[in-house]
Amino acid sequence: MIEIFCAYLRQPYDHRSRPRGPGDARTPPLRERRKWQLQSDKDSRILDAEGEVRRTAFRLMRDLLRSSVDLDLPPQSIDLQGAVLDGADFSGCPLGKLTMGRTFIAGDLNLNDCLFGGEISLGDDTTIKGNIELGSSQPIPGDVAVGSRCQIDGNVELQAKTILKGQFVVGQGSRIGGHVRGGSDLTIEGIFQLQAESRVREIRLERSSSLLSGLVVAEGGAVEQTLRIEPSSHIKNIDLRAGSRIGGSLVIAGPATVSGGLRIGEAAEIGAGVQLGEGTVGDGIVLGPGSRVSSLSLVATRVTAYVIVRPGATLGHLHLSSSASVSRGILLGRGAEISDDIGIYDLSRVGSRKSEGQKGSSGFSLKAGIFAFDGIHLEEDSRVGGSIKLWGGAAVQGDLVFKRGVQLAEILDMEEGSRVTGEVTLEAGAQVKGGVHTPWAEPTVAPITARELAHGNKLHLVLAHGSHLHFLIRSESSYMMAVLPEDSVTQWVDEPYTLFWKRSDDVR
Repeated sequence: MIEIFCAYLRQPYDHRSRPRGPGDARTPPLRERRKWQLQSDKDSRILDAEGEVRRTAFRLMRDLLRSSVDLDLPPQSIDLQGAVLDGADFSGCPLGKLTMGRTFIAGDLNLNDCLFGGEISLGDDTTIKGNIELGSSQPIPGDVAVGSRCQIDGNVELQAKTILKGQFVVGQGSRIGGHVRGGSDLTIEGIFQLQAESRVREIRLERSSSLLSGLVVAEGGAVEQTLRIEPSSHIKNIDLRAGSRIGGSLVIAGPATVSGGLRIGEAAEIGAGVQLGEGTVGDGIVLGPGSRVSSLSLVATRVTAYVIVRPGATLGHLHLSSSASVSRGILLGRGAEISDDIGIYDLSRVGSRKSEGQKGSSGFSLKAGIFAFDGIHLEEDSRVGGSIKLWGGAAVQGDLVFKRGVQLAEILDMEEGSRVTGEVTLEAGAQVKGGVHTPWAEPTVAPITARELAHGNKLHLVLAHGSHLHFLIRSESSYMMAVLPEDSVTQWVDEPYTLFWKRSDDVR
């Protein structure tokens, strides 16, 4: 009986809400289809009458499905390929497999509280003018797939505590005009994927959601506004592939975990930046070549690997605050651009301390062609476990500031051709344990002061009372400056130390 109802609903029907473009042969006009010679004033009444019959047929089919629960019958598959419906309320029905394709639904598709025995496939070229609601107290064993070139005008709501054993896929070229929202405690064991050229207005995963195989936005896919993941959620990884786009921001509110890392692919774009709250990002954060991210903010976030900005990528702000940490350092590739500033605040840390038997971790590195336009600021009590290196051709267009209590475990290393246009300032209590390495074009054996040294390198170095610094100058002639006579600076540079040159082979 169910098959008979489905067969009737698959018959052609010229629904008044269904737009028909030139050459659209999927739903021929009523006159051509029925071969009736009707007067135009009767067409509407014929359509209304047939529409009422179709609505009644769907209600009878739904009631029959619901009654099968009491009869302990197995879930039955539903084939609605090519069907035209006013709405599709399957709530409370046992469904073996739901198959659509070229289906038109003028209202909502309601799949709440269903007992599913297979996948849910909207097929290709399906149009739903309303919302999709999906939820079940029992695990859904198959995939939920929106096929290619589908159009969903409303929202997709994945209800709280739903468990999807398969994937959630939005197919190539499909459009979801509203949001995709996952309720609290939602679990998707397969990949949550937007395929190539698909569009979703917004994605929001509520508290304690889990994407056990990660979230992927494929080539050319787009989230037009915000992708937001609420606290206590767990995501295996987030992969924004080449040419994908998030028009607003990517927000992961803490505490949350991204165990496999965040990848922003080649030429991908995040318009309003990335904000990561308290939690862990396991395999690091990578901005691919040519990608554009307006800001990257880590607030109490623990990144257990690197933050890598690949060659040609553009990043606006890079901010670490509230004890955020990047365990293995920040690496910026040749030709990458930081268009605003790098800020490390509030007990945050870049790189880990070198421990016995372990390889030392790097801090962050500005390659040739890197420009940090508004300077680099390490705020009070922040930590950089490795080094800060400016390669030849890199520039800090502003100040490099080590605030009170900052610790740089290794060196501040400036290669020849790098530059800091403002001041390099160490405030009281700041420590640069590995020293400062800068090029020196014309070595001399005459004593010079710290101020003269700074001017000679076109670098204004300001040392506050109580800061700690070893100072080392390199040159092509292998001359180098001996370290300061004490491990700490006890006077301001207005009462200058005298620093002496020695040949490198004289330094023991």
